[in-house]
Amino acid sequence: GGVDIALPTAEVKPLEPKNGLVVTVDRRGQIFVDDTKLTFEEFAGSIKALSDRKGAGGVFVRADAGVDYGTVIRVVAAMKARGITEVGLVAEPDEPR
Repeated sequence: GGVDIALPTAEVKPLEPKNGLVVTVDRRGQIFVDDTKLTFEEFAGSIKALSDRKGAGGVFVRADAGVDYGTVIRVVAAMKARGITEVGLVAEPDEPR
C-alpha cells in the first residue's frame, strides 16, 4: 500500500496482498482503503461494497505498530459484522536469528 506505516514484526511469511483490498490504519488511527482516507463511519458504511467490487482475494489489514490495539479491533469487527470473513493481518517477518 502507499500509506507510510511501520508494520509490526512477527514470525510470519510475507503476505502479498496482490488481488485483495488493502485497509491501512496509520499511527494516528486514520483509516485508508487502498490509498483513500475514510472516516470510520465512511469505512463501515462502504467496506462491504468495496470488498465485493474488488472480488476474490480477501481484505488485508495493515496497521502501524504504534496504533492502539482497540482501533485495529474496531476496524476488523466492522468488516466481520458486514460479512467479510476473509481478513488477513499483515506484518513484517522477524529477522532471522
